[in-house]
Formats: sequence, C-alpha cells, structure tokens
Amino acid sequence: MHKPMPPLRALIAFEAAVRHSSFKRAAEELHITPGAVSQQVQ
Repeated sequence: MHKPMPPLRALIAFEAAVRHSSFKRAAEELHITPGAVSQQVQ
C-alpha cells in the first residue's frame, strides 16, 4: 500500500525552511509565524 502524501502546505513550508536554513526566514516568506512553519514541517 502507498502512504498518503503529506499536505501541500507542509511540503511548501519544508522546502522554504530548507532553502533558507531558518524557520524564521521561511515564515517571513510564507507570511506565517515560525511556529506555524515548525508545526507544518513536523
């Protein structure tokens, strides 16, 4: 069986966090809080 894909927002948050090496900078780009980025990546 295939595992379901993670939500698209989580993938976008993960990609931004990796690209910026920072939840804070990713949050600024996505216009959300760093805590929201952390939760989506988790």
